[in-house]
Amino acid sequence: MRACVLFLIGFLAVLPARAAAQASPGIEAFADRARAYFQKGQIDSAVAVFEKAAAASPNDADVMSQMGFLYAQAGRIDDAIAAYEKARDLDPRDTEALSNLGLLYSGQGRFEEAVRSLEKALAVAPDDVALHVNLGGVYFSARDTARAVAAYRKAISVAPDDPKPHSALGFVMAEAGSLDVAVSEFSRAVALNPEDVEVRGSLADAYLGKGEVDSALVNFRRLLAVAPDAVQARQRMGAIYAEKGMLDSATVEYRRCIEAAPRWVLPQNSLASVYIRAGMLDSALAAYRRCLALVPDDAGFHNNLGFVYARQGQIDSATAAYERAIRLSRDPNTLEDAQNNLGIMQSIKAGKMRARHILVRTQAEAEEVLKQLKSGADFVDLARRRSVDPSAPEGGMTGFFVPGDLDPDFEAAVRQMKVGELSGVVKTRLGYHIILRLN
Repeated sequence: MRACVLFLIGFLAVLPARAAAQASPGIEAFADRARAYFQKGQIDSAVAVFEKAAAASPNDADVMSQMGFLYAQAGRIDDAIAAYEKARDLDPRDTEALSNLGLLYSGQGRFEEAVRSLEKALAVAPDDVALHVNLGGVYFSARDTARAVAAYRKAISVAPDDPKPHSALGFVMAEAGSLDVAVSEFSRAVALNPEDVEVRGSLADAYLGKGEVDSALVNFRRLLAVAPDAVQARQRMGAIYAEKGMLDSATVEYRRCIEAAPRWVLPQNSLASVYIRAGMLDSALAAYRRCLALVPDDAGFHNNLGFVYARQGQIDSATAAYERAIRLSRDPNTLEDAQNNLGIMQSIKAGKMRARHILVRTQAEAEEVLKQLKSGADFVDLARRRSVDPSAPEGGMTGFFVPGDLDPDFEAAVRQMKVGELSGVVKTRLGYHIILRLN
Protein backbone atom coordinates (compact mmCIF):
# COMPACT_ATOMS: atom_id res chain seq x y z
CA MET A 1 0.00 0.00 0.00
CA ARG A 2 2.83 2.33 -0.87
CA ALA A 3 0.74 5.18 -2.27
CA CYS A 4 -1.01 5.70 1.03
CA VAL A 5 2.11 5.68 3.11
CA LEU A 6 3.78 8.19 0.84
CA PHE A 7 1.00 10.68 0.31
CA LEU A 8 -1.42 10.52 3.20
CA ILE A 9 1.08 11.42 5.88
CA GLY A 10 2.89 13.70 3.47
CA PHE A 11 -0.07 16.00 3.29
CA LEU A 12 -0.57 16.36 7.03
CA ALA A 13 -0.13 20.04 7.81
CA VAL A 14 2.99 21.41 9.40
CA LEU A 15 2.36 23.26 12.62
CA PRO A 16 0.71 26.42 11.27
CA ALA A 17 0.91 29.99 12.45
CA ARG A 18 -2.19 31.06 10.60
CA ALA A 19 -4.16 32.09 13.70
CA ALA A 20 -1.36 34.14 15.22
CA ALA A 21 -2.80 37.44 14.09
CA GLN A 22 -6.12 36.81 15.82
CA ALA A 23 -4.82 34.89 18.81
CA SER A 24 -4.39 36.36 22.25
CA PRO A 25 -0.79 37.08 23.31
CA GLY A 26 -0.94 34.11 25.71
CA ILE A 27 -2.08 31.68 23.02
CA GLU A 28 0.47 33.05 20.59
CA ALA A 29 3.23 32.51 23.17
CA PHE A 30 2.14 28.91 23.71
CA ALA A 31 2.11 28.37 19.95
CA ASP A 32 5.58 29.83 19.53
CA ARG A 33 7.01 27.63 22.27
CA ALA A 34 5.28 24.52 20.91
CA ARG A 35 6.51 25.32 17.41
CA ALA A 36 10.08 25.66 18.69
CA TYR A 37 9.89 22.28 20.44
CA PHE A 38 8.36 20.73 17.33
CA GLN A 39 11.11 22.02 15.07
CA LYS A 40 13.68 20.45 17.43
CA GLY A 41 11.87 17.13 17.24
CA GLN A 42 10.74 17.34 20.87
CA ILE A 43 7.17 16.31 20.12
CA ASP A 44 6.07 15.40 23.65
CA SER A 45 7.24 18.80 24.94
CA ALA A 46 5.39 20.51 22.09
CA VAL A 47 2.23 18.60 23.01
CA ALA A 48 2.52 19.48 26.70
CA VAL A 49 2.92 23.19 25.93
CA PHE A 50 0.14 23.35 23.38
CA GLU A 51 -2.31 21.46 25.59
CA LYS A 52 -2.23 24.59 27.74
CA ALA A 53 -3.21 26.65 24.70
CA ALA A 54 -6.04 24.22 23.95
CA ALA A 55 -7.24 24.40 27.56
CA ALA A 56 -7.22 28.19 27.36
CA SER A 57 -9.08 28.28 24.03
CA PRO A 58 -11.27 25.17 23.85
CA ASN A 59 -13.58 26.73 21.25
CA ASP A 60 -10.88 27.86 18.82
CA ALA A 61 -11.01 25.63 15.73
CA ASP A 62 -7.48 26.55 14.65
CA VAL A 63 -6.07 25.68 18.07
CA MET A 64 -7.89 22.34 18.13
CA SER A 65 -6.68 21.54 14.61
CA GLN A 66 -3.07 22.25 15.62
CA MET A 67 -3.60 20.16 18.74
CA GLY A 68 -4.81 17.29 16.56
CA PHE A 69 -1.72 17.54 14.40
CA LEU A 70 0.61 17.40 17.41
CA TYR A 71 -1.24 14.45 18.93
CA ALA A 72 -0.90 12.61 15.61
CA GLN A 73 2.83 13.30 15.50
CA ALA A 74 3.14 11.97 19.06
CA GLY A 75 1.30 8.77 18.08
CA ARG A 76 -1.74 9.62 20.22
CA ILE A 77 -4.15 8.84 17.41
CA ASP A 78 -7.39 8.67 19.42
CA ASP A 79 -6.60 12.04 20.98
CA ALA A 80 -5.75 13.42 17.55
CA ILE A 81 -9.06 12.24 16.12
CA ALA A 82 -10.97 13.77 19.03
CA ALA A 83 -9.19 17.11 18.55
CA TYR A 84 -9.80 17.16 14.80
CA GLU A 85 -13.45 16.22 15.29
CA LYS A 86 -13.84 19.14 17.65
CA ALA A 87 -12.10 21.45 15.15
CA ARG A 88 -14.47 20.20 12.44
CA ASP A 89 -17.50 20.78 14.62
CA LEU A 90 -16.32 24.29 15.45
CA ASP A 91 -15.56 25.08 11.81
CA PRO A 92 -17.20 22.69 9.29
CA ARG A 93 -15.28 24.40 6.46
CA ASP A 94 -11.83 23.73 7.95
CA THR A 95 -10.38 21.66 5.10
CA GLU A 96 -7.17 20.97 6.99
CA ALA A 97 -9.05 19.40 9.89
CA LEU A 98 -11.36 17.48 7.55
CA SER A 99 -8.46 16.15 5.47
CA ASN A 100 -6.28 15.10 8.37
CA LEU A 101 -9.26 13.59 10.15
CA GLY A 102 -9.94 11.53 7.03
CA LEU A 103 -6.37 10.31 7.00
CA LEU A 104 -6.53 9.25 10.61
CA TYR A 105 -9.84 7.46 10.06
CA SER A 106 -8.24 5.64 7.16
CA GLY A 107 -5.30 4.58 9.31
CA GLN A 108 -7.79 2.90 11.65
CA GLY A 109 -9.57 1.17 8.79
CA ARG A 110 -12.61 3.44 9.06
CA PHE A 111 -12.71 3.99 5.32
CA GLU A 112 -16.31 5.14 4.90
CA GLU A 113 -15.82 7.87 7.51
CA ALA A 114 -12.51 8.79 5.89
CA VAL A 115 -14.14 9.20 2.48
CA ARG A 116 -16.98 11.30 3.89
CA SER A 117 -14.54 13.59 5.68
CA LEU A 118 -12.44 14.14 2.55
CA GLU A 119 -15.51 14.65 0.37
CA LYS A 120 -16.69 17.37 2.78
CA ALA A 121 -13.29 19.03 2.41
CA LEU A 122 -13.53 18.79 -1.38
CA ALA A 123 -16.97 20.37 -1.30
CA VAL A 124 -15.27 23.40 0.25
CA ALA A 125 -12.12 23.31 -1.92
CA PRO A 126 -12.83 21.32 -5.10
CA ASP A 127 -9.54 22.35 -6.74
CA ASP A 128 -7.29 21.34 -3.86
CA VAL A 129 -4.99 18.73 -5.40
CA ALA A 130 -3.82 17.44 -2.02
CA LEU A 131 -7.39 16.56 -1.08
CA HIS A 132 -7.89 14.57 -4.29
CA VAL A 133 -4.62 12.72 -3.75
CA ASN A 134 -5.54 11.93 -0.16
CA LEU A 135 -8.94 10.68 -1.25
CA GLY A 136 -7.21 8.42 -3.76
CA GLY A 137 -4.95 7.17 -0.98
CA VAL A 138 -7.94 6.29 1.18
CA TYR A 139 -9.56 4.37 -1.67
CA PHE A 140 -6.28 2.58 -2.31
CA SER A 141 -6.01 1.60 1.37
CA ALA A 142 -9.56 0.27 1.12
CA ARG A 143 -8.44 -1.77 -1.94
CA ASP A 144 -10.83 0.11 -4.20
CA THR A 145 -8.36 0.55 -7.05
CA ALA A 146 -10.87 1.90 -9.57
CA ARG A 147 -11.93 4.79 -7.32
CA ALA A 148 -8.33 5.44 -6.31
CA VAL A 149 -7.35 5.78 -9.97
CA ALA A 150 -10.31 8.07 -10.60
CA ALA A 151 -9.31 10.30 -7.67
CA TYR A 152 -5.70 10.51 -8.85
CA ARG A 153 -6.76 11.30 -12.41
CA LYS A 154 -9.01 14.04 -11.07
CA ALA A 155 -6.03 15.43 -9.14
CA ILE A 156 -3.99 15.41 -12.35
CA SER A 157 -6.74 17.26 -14.21
CA VAL A 158 -6.75 19.88 -11.45
CA ALA A 159 -2.95 20.26 -11.35
CA PRO A 160 -1.30 18.56 -14.35
CA ASP A 161 2.12 19.96 -13.45
CA ASP A 162 2.11 18.76 -9.86
CA PRO A 163 4.31 15.62 -9.61
CA LYS A 164 2.49 14.16 -6.59
CA PRO A 165 -0.67 12.86 -8.27
CA HIS A 166 1.39 11.45 -11.14
CA SER A 167 3.60 9.49 -8.76
CA ALA A 168 0.59 8.39 -6.68
CA LEU A 169 -1.12 7.07 -9.80
CA GLY A 170 2.14 5.38 -10.78
CA PHE A 171 2.28 3.52 -7.47
CA VAL A 172 -1.31 2.32 -7.84
CA MET A 173 -0.82 1.16 -11.42
CA ALA A 174 2.43 -0.61 -10.53
CA GLU A 175 0.62 -2.40 -7.72
CA ALA A 176 -2.12 -3.38 -10.17
CA GLY A 177 0.44 -4.70 -12.66
CA SER A 178 -0.23 -2.00 -15.27
CA LEU A 179 3.46 -1.30 -15.73
CA ASP A 180 3.17 0.69 -18.96
CA VAL A 181 0.92 3.22 -17.24
CA ALA A 182 3.12 3.16 -14.14
CA VAL A 183 6.20 3.96 -16.24
CA SER A 184 4.36 6.78 -17.97
CA GLU A 185 3.21 8.36 -14.71
CA PHE A 186 6.52 7.93 -12.89
CA SER A 187 8.31 9.41 -15.91
CA ARG A 188 6.04 12.44 -15.80
CA ALA A 189 6.59 12.80 -12.05
CA VAL A 190 10.40 12.72 -12.31
CA ALA A 191 10.30 15.12 -15.26
CA LEU A 192 8.45 17.55 -12.99
CA ASN A 193 10.66 16.82 -9.97
CA PRO A 194 13.97 15.23 -11.07
CA GLU A 195 15.30 15.07 -7.51
CA ASP A 196 12.55 12.82 -6.15
CA VAL A 197 14.69 9.80 -5.30
CA GLU A 198 11.86 7.49 -4.28
CA VAL A 199 9.87 8.02 -7.46
CA ARG A 200 12.99 7.64 -9.60
CA GLY A 201 13.63 4.31 -7.86
CA SER A 202 10.05 3.25 -8.48
CA LEU A 203 10.44 4.12 -12.16
CA ALA A 204 13.54 1.91 -12.31
CA ASP A 205 11.63 -0.90 -10.58
CA ALA A 206 8.76 -0.57 -13.05
CA TYR A 207 11.21 -0.88 -15.94
CA LEU A 208 12.63 -4.00 -14.29
CA GLY A 209 9.13 -5.40 -14.01
CA LYS A 210 8.75 -4.90 -17.76
CA GLY A 211 12.06 -6.62 -18.39
CA GLU A 212 13.65 -3.39 -19.68
CA VAL A 213 16.86 -3.79 -17.71
CA ASP A 214 18.86 -1.13 -19.55
CA SER A 215 16.20 1.51 -18.88
CA ALA A 216 16.18 0.49 -15.22
CA LEU A 217 19.95 0.92 -15.07
CA VAL A 218 19.69 4.39 -16.63
CA ASN A 219 17.26 5.49 -13.94
CA PHE A 220 19.26 3.99 -11.09
CA ARG A 221 22.31 5.88 -12.37
CA ARG A 222 20.31 9.12 -12.51
CA LEU A 223 19.01 8.48 -9.01
CA LEU A 224 22.53 7.95 -7.70
CA ALA A 225 23.74 11.10 -9.43
CA VAL A 226 21.25 13.00 -7.27
CA ALA A 227 21.61 10.85 -4.13
CA PRO A 228 24.96 9.01 -4.19
CA ASP A 229 24.35 7.63 -0.68
CA ALA A 230 21.10 5.89 -1.68
CA VAL A 231 22.45 2.45 -0.85
CA GLN A 232 19.21 0.59 -1.58
CA ALA A 233 19.31 1.82 -5.17
CA ARG A 234 23.02 1.04 -5.44
CA GLN A 235 22.37 -2.49 -4.16
CA ARG A 236 19.65 -2.95 -6.78
CA MET A 237 21.99 -1.71 -9.50
CA GLY A 238 24.64 -4.16 -8.35
CA ALA A 239 22.11 -6.97 -8.60
CA ILE A 240 21.26 -5.94 -12.18
CA TYR A 241 24.93 -5.94 -13.13
CA ALA A 242 25.37 -9.37 -11.55
CA GLU A 243 22.36 -10.74 -13.42
CA LYS A 244 23.79 -9.39 -16.68
CA GLY A 245 27.09 -11.12 -15.94
CA MET A 246 28.89 -7.77 -15.46
CA LEU A 247 30.66 -9.02 -12.34
CA ASP A 248 33.27 -6.24 -12.14
CA SER A 249 30.57 -3.56 -12.21
CA ALA A 250 28.50 -5.47 -9.65
CA THR A 251 31.54 -5.70 -7.39
CA VAL A 252 32.10 -1.95 -7.58
CA GLU A 253 28.51 -1.18 -6.59
CA TYR A 254 28.42 -3.69 -3.73
CA ARG A 255 31.70 -2.33 -2.35
CA ARG A 256 30.29 1.20 -2.46
CA CYS A 257 27.26 -0.02 -0.54
CA ILE A 258 29.53 -1.55 2.08
CA GLU A 259 31.54 1.66 2.39
CA ALA A 260 28.35 3.68 2.90
CA ALA A 261 26.63 1.15 5.19
CA PRO A 262 29.28 -1.15 6.71
CA ARG A 263 26.80 -2.87 9.03
CA TRP A 264 24.32 -3.72 6.28
CA VAL A 265 24.73 -7.40 5.59
CA LEU A 266 22.95 -7.69 2.23
CA PRO A 267 25.73 -6.20 0.05
CA GLN A 268 28.29 -8.36 1.87
CA ASN A 269 26.26 -11.43 0.97
CA SER A 270 25.78 -10.26 -2.62
CA LEU A 271 29.49 -9.57 -2.95
CA ALA A 272 30.28 -13.09 -1.74
CA SER A 273 28.00 -14.51 -4.44
CA VAL A 274 29.80 -12.48 -7.11
CA TYR A 275 33.16 -13.72 -5.84
CA ILE A 276 31.95 -17.32 -6.10
CA ARG A 277 30.84 -16.79 -9.67
CA ALA A 278 34.22 -15.26 -10.48
CA GLY A 279 36.04 -18.19 -8.88
CA MET A 280 37.49 -15.94 -6.16
CA LEU A 281 36.81 -18.39 -3.34
CA ASP A 282 39.18 -16.84 -0.77
CA SER A 283 37.44 -13.49 -1.25
CA ALA A 284 34.04 -15.20 -0.93
CA LEU A 285 35.14 -16.77 2.36
CA ALA A 286 36.23 -13.37 3.66
CA ALA A 287 32.89 -11.82 2.66
CA TYR A 288 30.88 -14.56 4.39
CA ARG A 289 33.01 -14.18 7.52
CA ARG A 290 32.14 -10.47 7.51
CA CYS A 291 28.49 -11.43 7.23
CA LEU A 292 28.84 -13.71 10.24
CA ALA A 293 30.63 -10.99 12.18
CA LEU A 294 27.44 -8.95 11.76
CA VAL A 295 24.93 -11.78 12.31
CA PRO A 296 26.80 -14.69 13.91
CA ASP A 297 23.73 -16.89 14.35
CA ASP A 298 22.53 -16.74 10.73
CA ALA A 299 22.22 -20.35 9.58
CA GLY A 300 22.13 -19.36 5.91
CA PHE A 301 25.54 -17.71 6.08
CA HIS A 302 27.05 -20.74 7.84
CA ASN A 303 25.55 -22.91 5.09
CA ASN A 304 27.03 -20.65 2.41
CA LEU A 305 30.39 -20.67 4.16
CA GLY A 306 30.29 -24.46 4.10
CA PHE A 307 29.61 -24.38 0.38
CA VAL A 308 32.74 -22.30 -0.27
CA TYR A 309 34.87 -24.54 1.94
CA ALA A 310 33.56 -27.55 0.02
CA ARG A 311 34.44 -25.89 -3.29
CA GLN A 312 37.97 -25.45 -1.96
CA GLY A 313 38.18 -29.08 -0.90
CA GLN A 314 38.28 -28.15 2.81
CA ILE A 315 35.92 -30.96 3.76
CA ASP A 316 36.40 -30.77 7.56
CA SER A 317 35.77 -27.01 7.59
CA ALA A 318 32.74 -27.45 5.33
CA THR A 319 31.39 -30.18 7.62
CA ALA A 320 31.75 -27.93 10.67
CA ALA A 321 30.00 -25.03 8.91
CA TYR A 322 27.09 -27.24 7.83
CA GLU A 323 26.76 -28.63 11.36
CA ARG A 324 26.56 -25.08 12.73
CA ALA A 325 23.93 -24.22 10.11
CA ILE A 326 21.84 -27.21 11.19
CA ARG A 327 22.09 -26.27 14.88
CA LEU A 328 21.10 -22.66 14.22
CA SER A 329 18.50 -23.10 11.50
CA ARG A 330 14.92 -22.01 12.13
CA ASP A 331 13.98 -22.14 8.46
CA PRO A 332 12.96 -25.58 7.10
CA ASN A 333 14.43 -24.91 3.65
CA THR A 334 17.81 -23.85 5.03
CA LEU A 335 17.77 -26.81 7.42
CA GLU A 336 17.06 -29.28 4.61
CA ASP A 337 19.77 -27.76 2.41
CA ALA A 338 22.36 -27.86 5.20
CA GLN A 339 21.45 -31.45 6.04
CA ASN A 340 21.83 -32.48 2.39
CA ASN A 341 25.16 -30.69 2.17
CA LEU A 342 26.38 -32.35 5.35
CA GLY A 343 25.40 -35.73 3.91
CA ILE A 344 27.51 -34.98 0.84
CA MET A 345 30.51 -34.14 3.01
CA GLN A 346 30.07 -37.34 5.01
CA SER A 347 29.89 -39.35 1.78
CA ILE A 348 33.06 -37.71 0.47
CA LYS A 349 34.88 -38.45 3.75
CA ALA A 350 33.73 -42.06 3.46
CA GLY A 351 35.50 -42.28 0.10
CA LYS A 352 32.41 -42.27 -2.07
CA MET A 353 32.49 -40.89 -5.61
CA ARG A 354 29.91 -38.87 -7.50
CA ALA A 355 29.59 -37.92 -11.15
CA ARG A 356 27.25 -36.74 -13.88
CA HIS A 357 26.99 -38.59 -17.15
CA ILE A 358 25.21 -38.51 -20.48
CA LEU A 359 24.32 -41.94 -21.90
CA VAL A 360 23.54 -42.35 -25.61
CA ARG A 361 23.12 -45.37 -27.89
CA THR A 362 25.86 -44.84 -30.45
CA GLN A 363 29.44 -43.64 -30.51
CA ALA A 364 28.56 -41.06 -33.15
CA GLU A 365 25.98 -39.52 -30.80
CA ALA A 366 28.49 -39.55 -27.97
CA GLU A 367 31.10 -37.78 -30.06
CA GLU A 368 28.56 -35.16 -31.09
CA VAL A 369 27.63 -34.54 -27.42
CA LEU A 370 31.31 -34.33 -26.44
CA LYS A 371 31.92 -31.77 -29.17
CA GLN A 372 29.03 -29.63 -27.90
CA LEU A 373 30.35 -29.80 -24.32
CA LYS A 374 33.83 -28.77 -25.38
CA SER A 375 32.24 -25.83 -27.21
CA GLY A 376 30.68 -24.60 -23.97
CA ALA A 377 27.29 -26.35 -23.83
CA ASP A 378 25.83 -26.83 -20.35
CA PHE A 379 26.30 -30.41 -19.13
CA VAL A 380 23.11 -30.53 -17.09
CA ASP A 381 21.01 -29.17 -19.94
CA LEU A 382 22.48 -31.64 -22.45
CA ALA A 383 21.99 -34.52 -20.04
CA ARG A 384 18.33 -33.65 -19.64
CA ARG A 385 17.81 -33.42 -23.40
CA ARG A 386 20.04 -36.16 -24.79
CA SER A 387 20.69 -38.82 -22.15
CA VAL A 388 18.70 -42.06 -22.26
CA ASP A 389 19.64 -42.94 -18.66
CA PRO A 390 16.98 -42.68 -15.92
CA SER A 391 19.17 -39.99 -14.29
CA ALA A 392 18.53 -37.58 -17.21
CA PRO A 393 15.89 -35.45 -15.36
CA GLU A 394 18.48 -34.83 -12.59
CA GLY A 395 21.07 -33.69 -15.11
CA GLY A 396 22.76 -37.10 -15.24
CA MET A 397 23.61 -37.16 -11.53
CA THR A 398 24.71 -40.61 -10.35
CA GLY A 399 24.51 -39.97 -6.64
CA PHE A 400 27.32 -41.21 -4.41
CA PHE A 401 28.72 -44.64 -5.11
CA VAL A 402 31.54 -46.94 -4.03
CA PRO A 403 33.28 -49.60 -6.10
CA GLY A 404 30.83 -52.32 -7.00
CA ASP A 405 27.73 -50.10 -7.05
CA LEU A 406 27.80 -49.29 -10.78
CA ASP A 407 29.05 -50.77 -14.04
CA PRO A 408 32.75 -51.64 -13.53
CA ASP A 409 33.85 -49.94 -16.75
CA PHE A 410 32.02 -46.77 -15.71
CA GLU A 411 33.59 -46.86 -12.23
CA ALA A 412 37.05 -47.45 -13.66
CA ALA A 413 36.70 -44.41 -15.91
CA VAL A 414 35.61 -42.20 -12.99
CA ARG A 415 38.50 -43.37 -10.79
CA GLN A 416 41.00 -42.37 -13.48
CA MET A 417 39.58 -38.85 -13.80
CA LYS A 418 40.40 -35.74 -11.80
CA VAL A 419 37.65 -33.84 -10.01
CA GLY A 420 35.96 -31.51 -12.50
CA GLU A 421 37.43 -33.37 -15.49
CA LEU A 422 35.34 -34.22 -18.55
CA SER A 423 35.88 -37.71 -19.98
CA GLY A 424 36.13 -38.78 -23.57
CA VAL A 425 33.65 -41.34 -24.92
CA VAL A 426 33.38 -44.24 -22.45
CA LYS A 427 31.83 -47.48 -23.66
CA THR A 428 30.03 -49.81 -21.25
CA ARG A 429 27.48 -52.56 -21.67
CA LEU A 430 24.80 -49.86 -21.35
CA GLY A 431 25.99 -47.73 -24.26
CA TYR A 432 28.26 -44.73 -24.68
CA HIS A 433 28.88 -42.22 -21.87
CA ILE A 434 30.33 -38.78 -21.44
CA ILE A 435 31.25 -38.37 -17.75
CA LEU A 436 31.92 -35.37 -15.54
CA ARG A 437 33.54 -36.27 -12.20
CA LEU A 438 32.20 -34.18 -9.31
CA ASN A 439 34.34 -35.31 -6.37
